[in-house]
Amino acid sequence: MNVLYFIGNGFDLNIGLKTRFTDVLSAYICKESNNVVLSSFKEHINKNFNTWAIFEEMMGKYTDVIKKKETPIETLLDYSACIYDFRVFLKNYLMNEEKKVNYSDKKNIAKTINDSLFKFKQCLNCDPKIIDDILEKEIIKFSFISFNYTSVFDNCLEIFKNSGIFPLEKRIKNDVFNITRFNVLGDVFHIHGTLDNNMILGVNDIRQIKNSSLHSLEKLSTYIKPIANDELENHRNTDAIKLINEADIYCIFGMSLGNTDKKWWLEIGMQLEKIPNKQLIIYAYDENHDSSFPENTLEAKDCYKNIFFNHFKYTALDKDDIKKNIRKNIHVVMNGDIFNIELLYSE
Repeated sequence: MNVLYFIGNGFDLNIGLKTRFTDVLSAYICKESNNVVLSSFKEHINKNFNTWAIFEEMMGKYTDVIKKKETPIETLLDYSACIYDFRVFLKNYLMNEEKKVNYSDKKNIAKTINDSLFKFKQCLNCDPKIIDDILEKEIIKFSFISFNYTSVFDNCLEIFKNSGIFPLEKRIKNDVFNITRFNVLGDVFHIHGTLDNNMILGVNDIRQIKNSSLHSLEKLSTYIKPIANDELENHRNTDAIKLINEADIYCIFGMSLGNTDKKWWLEIGMQLEKIPNKQLIIYAYDENHDSSFPENTLEAKDCYKNIFFNHFKYTALDKDDIKKNIRKNIHVVMNGDIFNIELLYSE
């Protein structure tokens, strides 16, 4: 059984880091700049702070200010300078946040990772004992695609690997004799790079760049994440698609299912449509969610499924019968107890 986890910023937030775009933006706009273009950029963010919480989407929309009279941003070069300045700040900010992590309680980290990885068993529409029986007889392969630039999840996973809790060697009994097989605990695959290796920040496709007059410019590809990966020749896209194709169960944690990662939600959707036994588990977080009454939970779950289906528009998956078949294999967990572990040094 292949289980593929998509790890987003929710993991870093869970351990106590202040890594929301709003956290970074608050610090960024407070940093003085003598450059008129950068000052204008920060002023625009400050005036429209809440909308910039979805920074990458706003990157695409912000291209529309180029050559407008009310701003000094006149060229793609000016725009690039703004985004580059923010990326440099983002890198330094995240590096400083990452220094706050305390990995000393290795036993607790290993146990939390182990318990969290196997929580998917509780989400499927069948008796957990049946899943346990399947896992007992099959090898288990865990794979991970991280959308974070930090290495916090990587470090926690490494502690888990070294703990010995997850048995790599496995004895499987059949009708005749025991067979030795090996479970797999894969490395963390960073689809958009890391703090020291090609941090990619941007949109999903050219249609998310609002200023159509820029669409023909080659340098714009830097800000379109899948294209940037291809031009860097890092094989990230093909490697990620391979992991998605091989997986039986997808678990999305700490992610908002945003438009700027639409490519990957479509890849999952195509697999769910192609192979009906595949399952998707979305671990959703809403601080305002009230689970007192069932209608609240059912409405919230339906909302997250619809967010996922919204990415199907204008594709071959955008058909009622396809979505109906896929829907039964999508499971939403609201505010699930998964990867809950605070790792900051005491003040």
